[in-house]
Amino acid sequence: MENLLTEKPKLKWYFKTSFLMVTFLMVGPFVLPLILWHPSFSPKKKLLLSFSIIALSYLIGTALSKSLESIEAYYSLADF
Repeated sequence: MENLLTEKPKLKWYFKTSFLMVTFLMVGPFVLPLILWHPSFSPKKKLLLSFSIIALSYLIGTALSKSLESIEAYYSLADF
């Protein structure tokens, strides 16, 4: 009986850390709702993770944009 009271409920598969990491790597900031709805994350941790994901997504988007501009300039010089 005592074990039932102290045992934590199992997390759903979509709240596991490994799934959240893979989801972030695949779809980026679309993982934010899962982080905000995560039952065992504290509000401070949710805020920190949210800002980190937004900042990292911005940096990756900026790097992608600059690399695409560089590729476009390269192909315009090559005259394809």
